[in-house]
Amino acid sequence: MDYPEVKRLAAEAAAACRAVMGSPLDVAITSNLRSVIGPLAERSFEPLDGVPPYKRGLINQSAFLAEVLRDRLDDGASGADHPKKARSVAHGAASLLAILEDFMKETE
Repeated sequence: MDYPEVKRLAAEAAAACRAVMGSPLDVAITSNLRSVIGPLAERSFEPLDGVPPYKRGLINQSAFLAEVLRDRLDDGASGADHPKKARSVAHGAASLLAILEDFMKETE
């Protein structure tokens, strides 16, 4: 995956995180989030040749948080509409969003 594709992936994941934070009980939105963060969690962007170390670190942090968030989504798939589960997912999305926003700022 080339660098512009990584930036596109980060932007899509950030938008999905914002959507989940706004409507954490919406099953369709959480399902979309899981789909969008999949490539991040699977590290399909590797190797990141030519990317400066700081930016590489941010995208690697994003991958780790995406993996954790995906696991939260998978663990609660049967109870995705439960308020406690929704809060957990929303908090995970907020953490991932913070790193993605830093990455996107660095790529401007």
